[in-house]
Amino acid sequence: MSRVEASLREMKVAVALVAILATLSVAPALALSPRIRQPSLYRIEAYLDEAPENAEVRDRIRISAVGRGERELLLTEYRAQGETDISARLSRRALGRRFIVRGFEKPVAELFALPAGEAFVAYLHAYLDAAPSLYVIELEHPVPAPGSSTD
Repeated sequence: MSRVEASLREMKVAVALVAILATLSVAPALALSPRIRQPSLYRIEAYLDEAPENAEVRDRIRISAVGRGERELLLTEYRAQGETDISARLSRRALGRRFIVRGFEKPVAELFALPAGEAFVAYLHAYLDAAPSLYVIELEHPVPAPGSSTD
């Protein structure tokens, strides 16, 4: 066997060893990595931009969606699945950052088309990672604001 062939053989063995060591060092890291948490499913009652004087606003968060601008979501009631009441405000959990609204086009468009001060109910997932976002599952037909008439 020539020196070139011997060198190539040694190089192949070295590359194979590096590949094996890399695989062995990554496997434990993957096993120890934190599990991805499923987002909480919330049912919210809210207004956009303004609420009637008699409404008890429990939390305020800024929201935006691609091509839809920014609005303020005023939450009067919200519960996470399995909780009797929300234990931590979304605004605190997101550290005051703006939420990006995502989801199917129809409920997102309907949400951003609502006039300021109109009450609505929505079901959504809240993702509270580096870029907080709300994924709108369903937007119920707007509900009348307390004390409003349907003339």
